[in-house]
Amino acid sequence: MSPASRTVTLTTPIPYGDKTLDTLTLRPPCAGDLRGLKLSRLEEVDTDTVLTLVPRIASPHVVAAQLDALTPFDTLTLAAEVVGFFAPPAPCPTPPPKPGGS
Repeated sequence: MSPASRTVTLTTPIPYGDKTLDTLTLRPPCAGDLRGLKLSRLEEVDTDTVLTLVPRIASPHVVAAQLDALTPFDTLTLAAEVVGFFAPPAPCPTPPPKPGGS
């Protein structure tokens, strides 16, 4: 898991083969993962767009049919994490002025 990956704990596990899945790890998307998607729809947190992207960046690998079982809360939590990948990095704090400096 890379430092920029995000793990989401689901409040309601979803079916995953003969087991259930209670966490998903999302990696930051690459340009190829975004093919066919409109970034403006991700910004609007469009459910279809988010649920199209999640299988491309999730570990373990999930398919759309499995994501259809997500609760609204878990869907929104995943969406927030996905959109968070597109937030600009936090600016570095400005150092305080040096004493006696100009």
